[in-house]
Amino acid sequence: MEPPKVRAVMIDYSGGFMTIITVKPSDKLTDAVKRMLFYNASSLTVIEDSKPVGTLRLKDALKELGL
Repeated sequence: MEPPKVRAVMIDYSGGFMTIITVKPSDKLTDAVKRMLFYNASSLTVIEDSKPVGTLRLKDALKELGL
């Protein structure tokens, strides 16, 4: 049996405003956490030179900050 594709669980973009939350590797970790909390996001994409280079998870960031 073939595993499900992303389209099976993705939320369709129907022409409305879509926010992609990103940070740079050099951004302050506290600023990234504030951004995730503001957007109620559990993770965000890390971008360098206009390319995704990683993902930052809220739980990992909070652990690193000792929270």
